Amino acid sequence: MNFTLNTPIVDAQGECRWQVERPLETLTNLRFWEVRDQTSALAQRKLRLMTLDYSNLPANDRDFAIQQLRDSLRRMIQTLSEGNYTFLPEPVDLMTFGNHIDPMDTKLRAHELGLVYAQSDGDKLKPVRNEKGVINTGLLGKMIRATLKMLAQLHRNQVVIQALPRTQIRLNAVTYQPYFVGIQTLIKMDDFQGFNQNRAGLTPSVVFAAPESFDPRGRLTPATDIYALGKLALQLLLGTEFVNYFTPQAPFPDNVQNIINQLNLPAPWPRFLATCLQKDPKQRFQSAFEAEQFLLSPERQKVIQQQRAAATAPRTQTPTHSGQTAAPAQKWIYRENPQLPDAMLLVWGERLTSKDQQFNFIKLYSDYQNSYNLRPRLFFQTQHTGTVNDNPFFVMLQNQFKFTVIPLQQNPVGVLHHALDPHLSTLRNVIVVGGADEAGVQSLLQHPHAGKWRIHWVRGAGNWNPTTRVETVTNLANYLRVKKREYSAAASNCAALE
Repeated sequence: MNFTLNTPIVDAQGECRWQVERPLETLTNLRFWEVRDQTSALAQRKLRLMTLDYSNLPANDRDFAIQQLRDSLRRMIQTLSEGNYTFLPEPVDLMTFGNHIDPMDTKLRAHELGLVYAQSDGDKLKPVRNEKGVINTGLLGKMIRATLKMLAQLHRNQVVIQALPRTQIRLNAVTYQPYFVGIQTLIKMDDFQGFNQNRAGLTPSVVFAAPESFDPRGRLTPATDIYALGKLALQLLLGTEFVNYFTPQAPFPDNVQNIINQLNLPAPWPRFLATCLQKDPKQRFQSAFEAEQFLLSPERQKVIQQQRAAATAPRTQTPTHSGQTAAPAQKWIYRENPQLPDAMLLVWGERLTSKDQQFNFIKLYSDYQNSYNLRPRLFFQTQHTGTVNDNPFFVMLQNQFKFTVIPLQQNPVGVLHHALDPHLSTLRNVIVVGGADEAGVQSLLQHPHAGKWRIHWVRGAGNWNPTTRVETVTNLANYLRVKKREYSAAASNCAALE
C-alpha cells in the first residue's frame, strides 16, 4: 500500500483524521508511516500507521493471500488491544479504507486495513560487551530479567511474541525498561495452527524465533518466547557477530553450546542460555517465572527451596528400618497451567487395557501438559458396583489426575453428549483417548462441532476411521505397561478396570 504524502486518508466512515507525513520503514508484508492527527486539539501529535505490503506476494492466488494477510493483521490488532500492555505501543485507531493502487479483486478494494498507534521514544539496545571484549553480566542480567517480566504479562493472557530482535526493542525514555516495538508477531497461542509456508501471514524472522514457529505441527507456548529470549541474550552478547552464527539458512545451529562456551560467561549464564536454546520446547524453561527463578543468586534459590519444601512437607512421617522417620514419597498430582490454551482430555475407559496391563496416565499428561492446560478432564467407564467413591481406582483418578469420573450405565452416547454440552461454547482443543471401535469415541469424532476442534487422538484398537480431520494420531500402545506384580489383590482388581 502506498500514500500521497501530506494528504489526509479518507476512511470507510468518510472521516479524514489522519494525514501521512512520511514513510518510515518496510518489513516483510508490512509498511510503516508517520501520520499527523487532523483533530485540531491533537494536531501536534505524530503517530505511526501500520499497513500491509503486498509487493512480495506470489501471483498465484494473490487475492486469497491478501485476505489472509488482512485476517492476520486484524487478529494481531485484537491481541494488542485486549491486554492493556504498558510495554507495547498503544493502539489508537483501526481504519478501513479503499486501496486503489495495488492490483486485487474489486470486492477487496474497500477493505484495506491500517492501524494507527502511539510509540514511546526510547534508546536502542546496545551490546553488553565493550570494545575490549569485556562482558557486563550485570547489565545483561538487568535486561533479561526485565524482559522476562514483560513476557510473563503476555503469557498470562496466552499471548506470545515469538521473536525478540534487538532492533525491535527500545529502552523507554522515562522508565528505561524494555519496550517492544516489533508487535507484528504477537499472536494468541491458540490462533497458531501450525506453520504453512504457502499461507501468507505476519510471521517472525526465522533468525530470531523458535523452531516450532516454523513447524507444520508446532504449538506455541511460553517456551517459544523463552527460546526467543535466549537469542536476544546472544544478540546482546555477540553484537554484530550474531548474524555469523544464526543465519536464515541455519537459524537453529547444532553448535549452540560451543557458541555459549566461547563467551566464558560466569554461572549461571552458560546453563541458562543452554536451557533457553534447546530445540525441544519441553527441555526449556516452561515459563518466564521458571527462567527468572533460575537467575536468582544461589543463596536466594536455597531459601526459596527451603520455603517450598516446608510448605509441601507431609504432616505424618513413616518409620524406616533404622527406627528413624522419613517423609513418604509425594504422589505426582496434576496442576493446571492457565498460561496455556485449554484442551479437553477425554478418556474412554472401556477396554482401554487388557488384564495384565496398566495405562500410564503420568506419561500421557507429560506429553500434553506443556502445550495445553488440560481442562476439563473427563473419564468414562462402566461402574459395575457401588459408587464412584467406593472404587479406589476412580478415587485415584479424581484425586491424583483431577478427572471427573462419569460412570456409564445405559445409553453411553447420551451420557457422553450430556457431559460435553456445558463445554461446547468454549471448546477448541480435544485430546481423546480410546479405541477406534468404541461408540463414545466414534460419537465424539462425529460430533457436529468436531470440525471446529483441534483433535489429538490416542488411538486404541479398531478399524473405524473418522471423516473429521484429526491433527495427530498416537498409538495407544505407547501408554501401556505391564502391571506391577507387587500390587495386592484388591489393588490389582482396581487396576484391571483401567
